[in-house]
Amino acid sequence: MFVCNLRSFLPSLRNTALGAVLMTMSAATGANLIIDGDFASGTLDAWTTFTTDNGTIGTPLVRPFETIEGVVSDAASFNVGRLPNTEGEGGGGIFQEFTFGGGTLTASMDVASFLDAGPGTANTNAGIFSLLLNGIVVDSIDFGRIEGGEILRSHLQFTGALDVGESELRVLITRPFVQPSGLRQYVDNIAVFQESDVPVPVPAPGTLALLGIGLAGLALTRRRKR
Repeated sequence: MFVCNLRSFLPSLRNTALGAVLMTMSAATGANLIIDGDFASGTLDAWTTFTTDNGTIGTPLVRPFETIEGVVSDAASFNVGRLPNTEGEGGGGIFQEFTFGGGTLTASMDVASFLDAGPGTANTNAGIFSLLLNGIVVDSIDFGRIEGGEILRSHLQFTGALDVGESELRVLITRPFVQPSGLRQYVDNIAVFQESDVPVPVPAPGTLALLGIGLAGLALTRRRKR
């Protein structure tokens, strides 16, 4: 048996790969410049909804959904499509203004589509998701065909320079067909960070277990050297 005294071998720890992991985990993260980007309030009150001239988003609301596989959380939900007797891609989405301090920005969001229908059914287009900054599309995904009961997921992200001042983040969802029943589009975890404030990923449980083993082994090695 031995007692692991972290303070006694911390100087050596800093020079190891394991130490680098520990220091990264302890790094402070900054605040998301977007208000209620995870829709934890249960409403869209922090957001402004909009539609294209030829589109609809149905009745937008917040509901629990697995936008990230295996993780159920509140997400903004839409039912988009173009209006009857119109052409092109129609739909809409939400937007919000934020204040940026200048430099490098990272913007991201998780998106998904779900067709609530039985096996053997399908829809030609599950939705086209676009992330816009100040009216410019910086990332997008076209899910294309979706089968009944299927969930399609993706993550949109952009990193680049942005001037100081007020800016706008907009989420646009469109389809080249009229609004269908049973097909919904979801958006969650909308975030905007300055470069120095980008969150550090949380290690998976398996990584934490290996970290604990590494700490114990490092302590034992140091003890034997003594």
